[in-house]
Amino acid sequence: MMVAERWAWLGSVGVCLVIVTGLVVTGCGGGGSGVPGTWRFRVTDLGTLGGDMSFATAVNGSRQVVGWSRLAGTNDIHAFRYTGGNMIDLGTLGGDESEARDINSQGRIVGTADDASETGRAFLYFNNQMQDIGVLPGQTGAGAEGINDTGHIVGASGTAFLHDGTMHELPTPGGNGGAHAINSQGQVAGFFWVTGGATTHAFRGTPAAATDLGTNGGTSSNALGINDAGDVVGYYVDGGNKRLFLYRNGAMQNIGTLGGADGQAHAINSAGVVVGIDRNASNAIRAFLWDGTMRDLNALLDASSQGWTLTRATDINNNNVIVGQGLAPGGEYHAFIARPI
Repeated sequence: MMVAERWAWLGSVGVCLVIVTGLVVTGCGGGGSGVPGTWRFRVTDLGTLGGDMSFATAVNGSRQVVGWSRLAGTNDIHAFRYTGGNMIDLGTLGGDESEARDINSQGRIVGTADDASETGRAFLYFNNQMQDIGVLPGQTGAGAEGINDTGHIVGASGTAFLHDGTMHELPTPGGNGGAHAINSQGQVAGFFWVTGGATTHAFRGTPAAATDLGTNGGTSSNALGINDAGDVVGYYVDGGNKRLFLYRNGAMQNIGTLGGADGQAHAINSAGVVVGIDRNASNAIRAFLWDGTMRDLNALLDASSQGWTLTRATDINNNNVIVGQGLAPGGEYHAFIARPI
């Protein structure tokens, strides 16, 4: 089952949790120097599991990275963990494919893996074992998207769920939805279908209640990331294009563009630095960093990292280490880690 296909079972609720094509705010702006506007990053190629493509989805404070990679001689993908210079295949739940989506400070990893019937199931990987964490009542499939340091897991199984040892349905402000991320306070970011099922709205919630974040005047929205202060990032749709947003202090704001249209803000760290993807003036997809100013991540690379084209930034930790995918000097799309220097 291919990545896009794995989520087909979620099509009835319109989930767009897996973004393979494919990040807010005052006062950070510095790289290793700590001087605003002087970011410099050094890129490391994480390699693959033998195939010709890999994609990093998350990084923790210890610079352990997770994501997926194609295997040798096939388009099948497996979840990986990268640490200490080594990429480790996490396997599956008996099927062909798997994908890791998040990792916490204890090294617990969550994602989606095919079982023996090729149904996508939410997994927790810890102590070198992959465990199926179940589904909501009446559902057959599930996908896990986020995990916090308490070990609480969020994702979708027909609608948004929280797993705290048992899987529970999360409230939304409207219809069914999905949860993308959870912070250390247990606040969740995700989306829900507005009554009638034609459009989605971003939400921020807890197991007790959820708030509709609106659309900033657009037609729909989706929340993809949240930090411990409760700041949420994602995108809203305006004029048919996805626009980057930050939700803070009760208001959704547009954080700009690299010059084109169609972007997604994926993650925000404790300092308010956002990363994601956007199109530049030439309509090319590029990874961005936002620290109050939109910056093409490619313009911030040191001399040793030239030859890379970073196309997607998917996560940033509290030390400003960024992961994602880019076109490597060898001509293949590989997972990367970019470390501030």
